[in-house]
Amino acid sequence: MGVVYSPQKVELGHIPEEGAHEQAGTYMLDRLFSDGANAYQDNTGVYAGLVFGSAALRTAGVRSDLDVLVRYDSYDSAETLTHIGEAIVDTEKKYKVSVGVTTLHREAFDNSDENMVDPGLATHLYRVKASRPDLLRADPLGDGLIEQGLDRPLWASALHYNAGKLRIFSRSVAESMEYDEAQALNNLQRAFELPAALSRKMLPVLWGVEGQGALPEDEDKNRVLMSTLDHMAELQNDQAKSDDTRARTLELVDLNIEYSEILSAAMNGELSINEYREWIFNAYRPSCFLAHDVAYRWINVLKLVPEELRTKKAYFDEQL
Repeated sequence: MGVVYSPQKVELGHIPEEGAHEQAGTYMLDRLFSDGANAYQDNTGVYAGLVFGSAALRTAGVRSDLDVLVRYDSYDSAETLTHIGEAIVDTEKKYKVSVGVTTLHREAFDNSDENMVDPGLATHLYRVKASRPDLLRADPLGDGLIEQGLDRPLWASALHYNAGKLRIFSRSVAESMEYDEAQALNNLQRAFELPAALSRKMLPVLWGVEGQGALPEDEDKNRVLMSTLDHMAELQNDQAKSDDTRARTLELVDLNIEYSEILSAAMNGELSINEYREWIFNAYRPSCFLAHDVAYRWINVLKLVPEELRTKKAYFDEQL
């Protein structure tokens, strides 16, 4: 969603070119399914795959990662996960993209609550499956989720998401750039992504009964975020708290925009690698602390959601 590149990758030019993500997605699937698009991989345990996210929506940019869902059916995971890992490494090297793989056991969608399948993710996956068969290998989803619906209420999913982010950013103080750069860069990426990600999870909860649990299809992340903030203000009914939540959330948005500008300047040679490294170093802890406070405030917003809205579940469009 918003990769934060290491100084080394920027210096080496290890940045994806325009159009690389779709090509990389196809390559990754072919690498996983070398025996054919519809063949279950007995020798590896890989069952099905799907490229989703910005690559599937054709909106991928220089900071986008490549999202791939891989389902497997193996009780001896060493060979299976090694096969998946090798495919990730090969794809990243060839196309210079950052690959983010969501691995799910074959039975994961049989009980979405037990396996913590996010309602928003599940809905997006079905939409991609219907619209991008070229980015599909076998059927990673089946019809089970549509038939049974999602057992997990949207409110519970949003609460779990924000609580998880709170834990991540509370630990980030101990994961410094000096000692674990890769983890720190991942934390920084998560901080920058937080406003857009939480708005997609919060909006279906906040817009009331009339929404019936529909999940936003709007690709304009800013529009979804602003709508979420407006609904939050109506629910919170406390101008000071509402303004504080809005200001801190938008501060993260501004930091994300600033990073994109810094990255562009470093790629174009307008900024030295040392200056790029210094910006990341200086932005790391303030961004993670801010993200922690944003997640905490949205948890408090969720506590204000009326009981009758806390049981609302996602539904799927009829065409799916």
